[in-house]
Amino acid sequence: VSSPSGAAVSGLFSLTDTNDNQTALGGSSAGTLTAIALTGNAATAGQGTWQYSTDSGANWTAVATSGLSDSSAVVLNTSALLRFVPAAVWNGTPGSLTVRVSDGTGLSAASYGTAKNLDWMG
Repeated sequence: VSSPSGAAVSGLFSLTDTNDNQTALGGSSAGTLTAIALTGNAATAGQGTWQYSTDSGANWTAVATSGLSDSSAVVLNTSALLRFVPAAVWNGTPGSLTVRVSDGTGLSAASYGTAKNLDWMG
């Protein structure tokens, strides 16, 4: 498939952090997935390209294969789409994405796209 439709982040990561309910200790309450941070991309050019879309698939952006980290991540909310576009005549399992997830603690709407002020769950 030369142009796969992609899948919503919300469908790829079904997660709640019920173990994070620390309200009795004065901490945060349990939450659900509100964002992911792409912190690594192990796919090679020979395999193809991981891409994301924040506008329902109208435009796609390649996920960088270098320079990603916990402090320099691509942050996507749950409505963003992810897809892998394979290189021509390639068949196999692509290099994986390294992902952190957030329950949104400390996250404002303007924070999407940066890795600042997020309570990462793992």
